[in-house]
Amino acid sequence: MVAMVSWPTVTNDDGSLTVGTPWAKAISDAIKASIEDQVHSTANPNLKPYQITDEVKTARGNLASLAAWGLVEHTVDGEHVISSTYVTAAKAGDAGIFRNLDTDSLLNNWPDGDAAAPAGRTLAGAGASIARVSGLPFPAWGNWSARLSYGSANASLTKTILAAADYQQGYDGKKITVACRCLASVVNQASIVFDDGAVQTRGGSTGNVAPLFHAGNGTETWIWATATIDASATKLEYYVESAQAGSQPYFNCFMVVLGEIVPTVYQPERMGEFYMEIQVRGELVAGGGQNNWRSRLPRDCIYRGMMGRVYVPPTGAAVILDVERFTGSWDSPYGTRPDILIGETEIDSARVVPNGLLQFRCFKANDLFRFNIDQIGSVNPGEDLTANFLFSMPMPELDVHKV
Repeated sequence: MVAMVSWPTVTNDDGSLTVGTPWAKAISDAIKASIEDQVHSTANPNLKPYQITDEVKTARGNLASLAAWGLVEHTVDGEHVISSTYVTAAKAGDAGIFRNLDTDSLLNNWPDGDAAAPAGRTLAGAGASIARVSGLPFPAWGNWSARLSYGSANASLTKTILAAADYQQGYDGKKITVACRCLASVVNQASIVFDDGAVQTRGGSTGNVAPLFHAGNGTETWIWATATIDASATKLEYYVESAQAGSQPYFNCFMVVLGEIVPTVYQPERMGEFYMEIQVRGELVAGGGQNNWRSRLPRDCIYRGMMGRVYVPPTGAAVILDVERFTGSWDSPYGTRPDILIGETEIDSARVVPNGLLQFRCFKANDLFRFNIDQIGSVNPGEDLTANFLFSMPMPELDVHKV
């Protein structure tokens, strides 16, 4: 049975049975085939056209046509319309709703000085060097950035998020994004690389899309890489790299996020504070046994200041206190040491916060910390001292899940 290409012209007979359109079974079959070709579905033989009409009318609701309804969700080119109320990956990044799993992401802790890697990071590469740089190019976050200089081979600064001893297979197959703010003036020089021990994933100003480096246009921007953690992964680690000589790149505002969300706004990591307290009973003595109090610090941290008071104030001279970090020698974070003035019972508020070299305020895990009484009152030395020491430290998000 063949469908009609066009409908036949039909005229009525005038009664003479000679002028009307003759009819035949072939015409009926062709009409039937044409109708079935247009409206009959062999896949849905029981679905009638009027049912489709009614369903479309119900589906489009109060809109005038199905086309009008479709344009609510899609453009005329078929692109999905993103509602202003939807949380997209870009909006999630802008809102900062994810957790930053990095630690010391603003590079605040430089325990080995301004020309050595910050705490928890490793500098590598033949002839590579690093410098703590104040102010620009990252004025919005933190106090400084790291300038990473190429020597005779690629210079890298590596951060381990989970070492092999702490890695768990539950991370296999998960998405992870590493990112930082970067300024570079040389093309194909600065990048960030995620390394899970099995696969390395490099990213740049356009993420995982080539050229996989900062554009080298002298502007500060995000560079990032998103990876799927391999089934053979043994660690979670990333590094930033300077792969060419010339004007050297700057890095700061590091981010590590589980998921494919590309950070567009810096999100600080969780920070904590802890106190240590020492009590000295009776009259104070400068030096001697009262200076033997010392402790090792459990994590990378930064000394923030000292608070203290005596029950009986000094007379004749002020009490002068100090704290020190051992780095081969005992070094104080104070340029001007804390004191309790004559007749006073509390440390002078102007002397609480350390004002010496940053290096001596910064501690690595297991560094040795010491408290000193450097001077006592010349008439009444002061009695019954309580001193509190404040430290701040990042709160690691991942390595606490395995004991």
